[in-house]
Amino acid sequence: MNQNVRGIEILPKGDVLVITGKDRNGKIIHLGPNGETLEEVSTKGVPIYISAEGDTVLVGTLSRLIAIKVS
Repeated sequence: MNQNVRGIEILPKGDVLVITGKDRNGKIIHLGPNGETLEEVSTKGVPIYISAEGDTVLVGTLSRLIAIKVS
């Protein structure tokens, strides 16, 4: 069951894999579970990753992430 809180939908994904690596130019990139490029916007203890479309936010550590869909 999804929770809706003011247009923010918390998806029941549990563990979501974020792959961190480097592109051809040596820039560090993060890839989400669907292969989308993610931007890391917070490094204060808990990283927050936002997809380029801005519609999916992954919050948490690399071992345990919660996917939040912003509508």
